[in-house]
This record gives sequence, C-alpha cells and structure tokens, in this order.
Amino acid sequence: MTESVSITLGSPNGDGKRSVVYRHGDNEYPDRLDVQSGWQRQQSVGRALKALGLPADNLSALESDLARLAKEQDQARHIEVFGEKNTLFRMLERACTQYYVPFCIGRGFCSIPVWRDMAYPVTEVEAGGRGKVGW
Repeated sequence: MTESVSITLGSPNGDGKRSVVYRHGDNEYPDRLDVQSGWQRQQSVGRALKALGLPADNLSALESDLARLAKEQDQARHIEVFGEKNTLFRMLERACTQYYVPFCIGRGFCSIPVWRDMAYPVTEVEAGGRGKVGW
C-alpha cells in the first residue's frame, strides 16, 4: 500500500519547517513539520494515514520515505555510485543506503562507452552539458 501514497516535500521556510503533502488517489493531506526530527516525521505520517483513511501498518515505510526525501533535498551535490561487478552490490548497499545515495551495478560486460552513456544524464543536469564526470 505504500506505493499508493505519494509524498511531495516543499522547500524549508524561515522557521526550519517544511510543507509536506501526502496524496492517495484524489485525496491529499497537507502538513508542516521539521523533517529532521524523527518524532515529528512519525507523527506527521500517522496523521496523514488517519486523514487518508489508510491502515497504520504503512507508518514506518512512509516515515523512511519522508526521511529519504529530506536527505536527498538537503544534499548540496547530486551523487550516484556506479559499480562494475555484481559482487560489489553488498558493499555499495551498505555504504550508500545510510546516506541515501542511489547506486547502480553493471552486470555482464560493461565497457567504458556504456558507463559514459549512464553518466551522461548526470553531466547534463549538473553542468548544462559541458561538465565532467569523475572516474
């Protein structure tokens, strides 16, 4: 059921709180909270689930989604990690998930042109098509 609830996170206000909108179908529930506080995230998600008429068993999954969104928006730089071998999956998972950094594992034959094609959209976003990607 977590997939049916979408969360939109607004930018921070002067008081450090953010606006959050929870959507489920045509219904939505707006709220304002300090997303860095685990207690406020949990309370906000609980209120949203109750207002949207959803069971409370989604609470922890939605709270972690909200924390992930907040961490991603607070990062000054966009970082993605690409691994060459499938055996790196567990190491990258441990290193990346605690910082909410997306990662990708290339399976099979991944030549340099394949990696460059994967990195091209990141280059476009960060530098308007003129940037460099570190290898």
